[in-house]
Amino acid sequence: MLENLNLNRWLLRDANDGTGEGGNGVSDPVDNGNPPASNPPVGDNPPGTEAPPTIDLATLFTPEEVTAKQEAIDTAKAEEERRGKLTDDERTAEDKQKEEDAKANAVPEEYKFKVPEGMVLDENLMNAVTPFFKEKGLTQAQADEYVKLYAETIHPAIYKQQSDRWGEVVEGWKKEVMANKEIKIDDKGENSDGVRVINTLLNEAERKALYDSPAWQYGMGNLPGLNLLFARVAPLLREDTIEGKGGQAKPDLAHRMFPNLP
Repeated sequence: MLENLNLNRWLLRDANDGTGEGGNGVSDPVDNGNPPASNPPVGDNPPGTEAPPTIDLATLFTPEEVTAKQEAIDTAKAEEERRGKLTDDERTAEDKQKEEDAKANAVPEEYKFKVPEGMVLDENLMNAVTPFFKEKGLTQAQADEYVKLYAETIHPAIYKQQSDRWGEVVEGWKKEVMANKEIKIDDKGENSDGVRVINTLLNEAERKALYDSPAWQYGMGNLPGLNLLFARVAPLLREDTIEGKGGQAKPDLAHRMFPNLP
């Protein structure tokens, strides 16, 4: 292929010099009294009109590179011909679409992520992965795919793993409480001393706050040390303490008759 390319270059040069058949430089001889000059040997040129030296492309490009360059030229030519057949409006619409595509395929200055409803975006995590996304040249759409993968697959898997592990910890606490003979467990599986202590020392609002707290919801009420504390505090409570009044003692007869007594 390279040899043919070099040969064509030589033929083209000779044609331009008028030495090849059909060249523009070939004309009928003029009888001016002098014998006609013979054509110069191939490769020779009149002084001052030397052709540039032929460059052997094989010394500059590999056959694969030559093929790739030719394909690129052919592609560009075909695209130019295609564009030439379009109307002005069609070319304008096409150019606008190309601009939008280029913008969508560019690395954004700042990524804007969306997460599924009910999931909170971890800003610290996003700040940590943003430099990685930029280094890899990810577009917004490509980065969104990573965030979606984390939100829909990785995060739930991690949450389930942690939840299962915590469930095992709480179950271990329950077994330890049940095995402790000092802790009284009623028929409902509750620490009766714990119920009494809470109902006695806390009022209704305080009890509600305790039971609604994340710590209690996640099983902290099963902590062995807390249940042992309940078991040891319950006997110290006065028998006449009214449960549910936040530690208020039942008034004796004298104070019921004379409320202003010290």
